[in-house]
Amino acid sequence: WKSTPVKVMEDVQSVSAGMWHTMILKNCGNLWATGWNCYGQLGDGTYYWKSTPVKVMEDVQSVSAGMWHTMILKNCGNLWATGWNCYGQLGDGTYYWKSTPVKVMEDVQSVSAGEYHTMIMVLSF
Repeated sequence: WKSTPVKVMEDVQSVSAGMWHTMILKNCGNLWATGWNCYGQLGDGTYYWKSTPVKVMEDVQSVSAGMWHTMILKNCGNLWATGWNCYGQLGDGTYYWKSTPVKVMEDVQSVSAGEYHTMIMVLSF
């Protein structure tokens, strides 16, 4: 437990906190994850919690952490998802948990992960 802020990383563009996990997007586009990982929400291929950040993916534009899932938007507009999926919140057409990110769709402009759902805005032509 900490009662004052602690520096975790440098050159960070943004962070997104889920229920018990945190996703860290660095300025270079590398995505890092830390915290509870029982449902694979960190996206590192395991179901073990991490007390220090682990690198998950490169070339990432933005990330949104839901309660127990994570949505990852890459610079090319492809949307990836990982973690708990009992209500289909990953958007991959299944209800199975994923411990590594799976590609969900293309031409995505933005994404927001909620508690048991995900909202996705796609590019219109």
